[in-house]
Amino acid sequence: MSNQKDVCADNDIDWESEAQDDRRDRAVKPVKAIAGSKRAVSAGGAVFSDTDEGSVSEVPVKLTAKRMTLREYADYIESEREKEGEEKAGERTATNAENPLINMRPRRKNNRKKPQKELNKSLKLLMWNVEGLKSVICLVDEKFLLDFDVIVMTETFLTANFSIPTYYCKHLLGMKNQRGRPMRGVSVFYRPILGKLISFKKETKINQSATNKKGSRDWFDSICYEAFKDLLFLRTFIKSDGFAAGSLLERFEFRDIFFSAKRAYRVLCKKKKADFQELQDRKILLEAEAHCHRFLRLNGSSSESVANDINMDRWARFLGGLFNSQGLRQGESLNLRSLVPSYSDEVVHFGFLKTEIELALGGMKNKKAPGPDNLQNEVVKLLWAAVPDEITAFLNVCLELGSFPHAWKNSNLKLLYKGKGGVSDVNSYRGISLCCSLCNLLDRVMSNRLYSQLIDLIPANQFGFVKGRSTIQAVQVLVDEINFVVYEQKMPLYALFLDVKKAFDSVSRYFIFEELVGTGRFSVGELNLLAEMLDANLLTVRDGISVSESIVQSNGVKQGGSMSPFLFIFALSDINSIFVDFPDVKIILYADDMVLLSSSLDDIRRSLELLIDYLAFRDLELNFDKCKIMKFRNKGRGRLAKSDTLIVKNEPIEFVSEFTYLGVVFQSSGISFSKHIAKKVRAAILATAALKSLPKSSLSTALKIFDLAVAPIASYGIQVIWPYLTLHYLNKLETVKSRFLKKALCLSKFMKSRLAYELADSEFFMEKLASQFSLPESPTFDKFIDNQLFKISEIDPAFYGAPAMVEQSWKNVCYTMRHALTRHACHGFHFLLCKRKIYHTSATKECVCKLCDKEIDFYHFLSCDK
Repeated sequence: MSNQKDVCADNDIDWESEAQDDRRDRAVKPVKAIAGSKRAVSAGGAVFSDTDEGSVSEVPVKLTAKRMTLREYADYIESEREKEGEEKAGERTATNAENPLINMRPRRKNNRKKPQKELNKSLKLLMWNVEGLKSVICLVDEKFLLDFDVIVMTETFLTANFSIPTYYCKHLLGMKNQRGRPMRGVSVFYRPILGKLISFKKETKINQSATNKKGSRDWFDSICYEAFKDLLFLRTFIKSDGFAAGSLLERFEFRDIFFSAKRAYRVLCKKKKADFQELQDRKILLEAEAHCHRFLRLNGSSSESVANDINMDRWARFLGGLFNSQGLRQGESLNLRSLVPSYSDEVVHFGFLKTEIELALGGMKNKKAPGPDNLQNEVVKLLWAAVPDEITAFLNVCLELGSFPHAWKNSNLKLLYKGKGGVSDVNSYRGISLCCSLCNLLDRVMSNRLYSQLIDLIPANQFGFVKGRSTIQAVQVLVDEINFVVYEQKMPLYALFLDVKKAFDSVSRYFIFEELVGTGRFSVGELNLLAEMLDANLLTVRDGISVSESIVQSNGVKQGGSMSPFLFIFALSDINSIFVDFPDVKIILYADDMVLLSSSLDDIRRSLELLIDYLAFRDLELNFDKCKIMKFRNKGRGRLAKSDTLIVKNEPIEFVSEFTYLGVVFQSSGISFSKHIAKKVRAAILATAALKSLPKSSLSTALKIFDLAVAPIASYGIQVIWPYLTLHYLNKLETVKSRFLKKALCLSKFMKSRLAYELADSEFFMEKLASQFSLPESPTFDKFIDNQLFKISEIDPAFYGAPAMVEQSWKNVCYTMRHALTRHACHGFHFLLCKRKIYHTSATKECVCKLCDKEIDFYHFLSCDK
């Protein structure tokens, strides 16, 4: 039905030469079924003609459609009856003798007009309209339908909830989807099937059996659909008069055929369901291994775009003031090239090598949103495989000229909700710049060069965006300093946590380029290209509904750019110089997250004033509302005094008793992590609850999912806090895996964890972490292992004889009775049979069966005679 523009020109629709061959092949089988008719059959505006001999090879497939009212349609039926008369009745009598399915059709009623009440019970058929753009609903009586050999309907009918099931539709001149359902094209009913459906359309049981609930499942494909259709046809025929008229032997044989088909259908569905679940498990494992944060999708609000109540004018004003502090207009420049001529070209110029570009391409991830060119990274990789020399030459031209296409200056700005703060607050969103794909490639190539040339200038206390350094190392430095000052020197330690306001969006581009020139490590061509890349660019905000005007960005680095993080930490590379006069003050950096440490509050105050001036020179400023200070102390010693206040630039900074630094919750003692453990355990249990298909997965897949997606949440920072964990904290962390196993085993969360570990044959969570991170042994950990082994030794020996411990097939994917086997192994359903009302975990002489009145053991359920 794709040629609808040709249809609108006339009242007739004609498919001829160009599509006739393809559609004739698909129309042969249904047309052959109705071959033998001596006339052209018309229904709903469709005409099928065939020869008297029923030859399929000479059947011209031609469809025409006319607009027709209900009255015109009824008059047409009456005229057809009068023309054919006895000839038509004779043909049907012969057909009834040959085809037993026709016996299922209802008897013909008198040709008198129905009263108005009976017209309300008529069927609704969707007839194809003349223009091919609309559909007309016609109310057609049953007796009209029985006068046709063929009835034509469109795909709109197939998706509607009418009384005639769509499973019996013979689909001509159309397509099918993955499940074998009709999709587009013309739907054709031919007489035997149509008569059978109409005869049973008022029988409730038949209509209910025609509704297949499995059809909405993803694993229900075209093979299942065809098997279900055949089974439903057999079931309907068994309940028909044609089956009842057969002999006893014929009925028994047909029943055997029906039950064989039913068993085969169930086996097929079970296999398809298991295969589909295994495929889903593999996808889950791949997704969990690559992107566990995306796999869990716990923070669904973090992926929200621009809020609906923030219009584009408001975004334009906010972003214009944030990104364009220089006040530049479109077409104006920062004039960074003016700094290049003063630089003597003593550095040898090297062009881009293929190895550099291949390394950059390897770092470009797939399945990322494209920029204004609508080219994804996969396209660039395919282009590189086809023409690597041309791409290398093009990028070298950009390097020699110190410029690139002007279109690369434009980028789309995607705004993502941070997950905290009001959705109507513009400060609650983070921007990601989506640039052209080749621009991203050039940006990554230059980023690799910058890193190799300037990495030695980055200070050792900067842990952000440097290979080999991580948040855990930064946290470890803080914990070591707390131990040394508080617990060795017996002095309190002040820790000032600083927050830079819009750091990446506000840093001065002019200052960054001036520092790059000052290093003397780049050629003139590289500096000219960097000047072009750091010059003013244009941003366009898109929220899926509207598009903003172009916004000029003259300050800040591009959010999401490969070069941006390193340029920012390079701008702060000399930050340690301001603390030369304060030897007792230490600073820990992770990009823009800073921590000042000192046992003297006065030293922190004076060094902070210098730091504020240092940041202002780079167009950065502190957000004093988010800056907090903590006083680490040994238990009750050194509590906050009246003199413990910090005011800088007339801005007071709040003292707090706990603070989350790089994902680890610190408390005033410095070595107590009870709140951190509680937070991580809660997040891991929520991650487990998000895995809805866990009971259907195989047990081996479930354990892999735990290692990839759940364990990293609970074990974050375990290397740092491990020496300070007590037995209570180890037991609390162990509940993460026990709760996960109980869900995978379909057990109650109140079931004993030792039984879940034995059923899953899995090692303890703490034991796995100790071996994975090479954590040192400690008396606390040894005591934890001894306690767990002692609990396992208390398990009733009869537990190991339960079917779930002997038979392992229940661990496979989609095992429907997993819950019954695992629960029987844990409690034997003893509480259902025992007459004792009080709670007990083992069988005694007082345990008597309610059914057989015999003394029973804990697993009497399977051996009970009753």
